[in-house]
Amino acid sequence: MYVLATYLALVLLATPLHATIPIFLLYCMLGVGVFVTLGADTQKIESSKPTFFVFLIPLTILATTRLIPFIRYGWSALGADIGAYYGAWNTCFASLASCAGNPLALAGLPLYAAGIGTQAILIAFHLLTTAVIGRGIYVLAKDRFGARAAFSSLIAYALSLPQFLFYWSFFLKMEIGMAFSLFALHAYGLARTRGFVYAALAGIIHPLTAVPLALTFIAAGITDNKKAYAFKAAAISVLAMTAFHAKEIIGYATYATDYAQETYAPSVSGLLAGHFVGFSFYHDALMLFYVPFALLGIAWCVGKKSMPAVGWYALVNLVLVSVNAVFHNRFIVLFDISCIVLAGYALSLFEYRQKTVLKKIALFFILAALAGYSLYQAARMEPLVNRVEFAELTALQGKYGGMPIFINNAIYRGFVGGYTGHPVIFASFNEEPWKSFAIPSLIYNARRSTPIYPQNNPYFTRVSERVLKYAPAGLAL
Repeated sequence: MYVLATYLALVLLATPLHATIPIFLLYCMLGVGVFVTLGADTQKIESSKPTFFVFLIPLTILATTRLIPFIRYGWSALGADIGAYYGAWNTCFASLASCAGNPLALAGLPLYAAGIGTQAILIAFHLLTTAVIGRGIYVLAKDRFGARAAFSSLIAYALSLPQFLFYWSFFLKMEIGMAFSLFALHAYGLARTRGFVYAALAGIIHPLTAVPLALTFIAAGITDNKKAYAFKAAAISVLAMTAFHAKEIIGYATYATDYAQETYAPSVSGLLAGHFVGFSFYHDALMLFYVPFALLGIAWCVGKKSMPAVGWYALVNLVLVSVNAVFHNRFIVLFDISCIVLAGYALSLFEYRQKTVLKKIALFFILAALAGYSLYQAARMEPLVNRVEFAELTALQGKYGGMPIFINNAIYRGFVGGYTGHPVIFASFNEEPWKSFAIPSLIYNARRSTPIYPQNNPYFTRVSERVLKYAPAGLAL
C-alpha cells in the first residue's frame, strides 16, 4: 500500500495541472495499468549483457532519428540555436581573446585550424554529445539496475521524442552539461573522486544544469549518509558555475526576480520559461510511454528505502517544473532524462514477464510501432529555415557593410545574427522601423513571420527572395 500511495502521488505530481480531462484520464489509466501489470513488489530478472547485434537496435534507431533531418534538409536541418552557436564560435575562432566567455568553442579550434568548417564542427560536437548522453544513461542504469535494465533505458532514449526535440533545438551546452550530470551521478553512486570533476564541468559548461545537480547531491547525501562527498560535490559544482558565469548568474537573478513578481515584458516570456515546450505539451504530444515505468521505479526504491541519486534528480527537477521555477521548461528535459534511466528496470521486468510466444510477438510489434512513430516524427520535423533560405542568409556574410537586419519573429534573432554577421533588430513591420534609421537597412521576410510587400516602392531593392534592402533618397549605398 505504501508503494502504491507513493506511486499514485508521483503520477499526480507529474501530470500538468492544466492538462485537459482526456489527457489526465489517459495518463492516469496508463499509470494504473503499469502498476496492475508489475505490482508493488520487485522481482529479480536475469541480468546478462545484451549481445553486440542486440545493441545495434537502439543504436540504429538513435542514429537514424538524429541523421534524418540532415538527409532531408542539409546543413540547415535543426532549430534556431545553431545559428547563435555559429556566430559565437566564429567570433572565438577569429580572436582567442573573445573565447574567455566561451571555453567550449576552444575545443573546436584545432578542427577549425585543420580546415573544417564551423557548421561541420558544431554538428560533429552535437552528434558526439548525443552518443555520450546515451553512454551516461547506460552506465548509470547498469550499475544500479543491471545490464538488462540499462539496455531498456537505452531503447527508451532512442525512442524518446522529448529528447529528439531537445536535440533538434540544438541546446548544445545544456546537452553537454546534462551528459556531465549523468556521469557525476554515476560517480556519486560509486563515491569516486572523478564525480567532483564532472560536477564542476557541468557547472562550467551550462550553469542551469548545476542547480538541480547540486540540490540532488544535497538531498541524496542527507538520506544515504554520504554527506561529506555529497556536500563537497554540490559546493564544487556551484563554485565552478559561479566562477565561470558570475555575470550570467546576476542576470539570471534579475530574471528570476522579474519572473516571481510578474514584472517582465511579454517579449521575454519565452526566455524566462526556458525556450522549450511546456509540461502540458510534454504530456499531450510526446509519447511518454516510459514515464509511468520510471515513477513506479522510484516508488519501488522508496518502498525499499534505497533511493538512488538519479531518483532524487528526477524528483528535484519535477518539483522545479511543478512550481514553474524560472526556466522551468528546461528542467523538463532533465526530468525526462532521469525518467529514461529509472524506467529501465520496470521496462525490462515488463518484457521479462512476457513468457508466451504470442506475448513476445505482441511486444515486438509494440516496439516496432514506437520506433516507426519516432522515425516518422524525426522525418516530418521541419527546420527553422529550408535550404534556399539558409543560402540567402549565409550569402549576406561580409556584404552590405554590416547593415542591420529587421525581423518580426523573435525566434530568428540568434539564427539570423549568427549566420549573417549583421546586427539584428526585432520589431513589428507594421511600424516600418527602418525609416527611423540614418543608414540603409535590410528586412528579412522569414517564412514564419508576417512579410511586407513593398510593391513598387522605389526605396526597396530585392536582394533575394526573402531579403529586401531599404535605402531612401540620400541613403542609397
